[in-house]
Amino acid sequence: MIAKTIVALLSFFLPSCAIAEMSIQDELSTARTEWIGTLLSKQVQAAVALYTPDADFLDPSGARIHGASEPLTLYKTVTSTFDASCHLRSRSVEVSGDLAFDSGDYDEDITVRATGAKNHFKGSYLTVYRSVAGRWLIVQQAWTEMKPQ
Repeated sequence: MIAKTIVALLSFFLPSCAIAEMSIQDELSTARTEWIGTLLSKQVQAAVALYTPDADFLDPSGARIHGASEPLTLYKTVTSTFDASCHLRSRSVEVSGDLAFDSGDYDEDITVRATGAKNHFKGSYLTVYRSVAGRWLIVQQAWTEMKPQ
């Protein structure tokens, strides 16, 4: 009798846990897609709105950009200087409470607007999110760049 009760309780609670976890995975996938979409479509204000006010951005050189105003300046410069296409491939997503991380790889093609020169970059990224008022916002972001071989 006790075993049947435990099985019944587990069958009731486990599916709801799986659904909740998938929902968070979907939310993080949406956050990642929204972030890259805003940058590629040159919606700089919308891209910066996806960061927490205390966020840090670490570029491939290791330089740290903190807060909301510095990424805004960086993104304005980048989007006015370059046209780009970028593909993000998430490799690992983990969630703990109101924090989550997404780690993966990227491939990016960049064209310099002034000259038409083209460059290809690839590397890895790590984005840490914080859930704020039911929305996943970027609190830390780091990028690496693989040197061509």
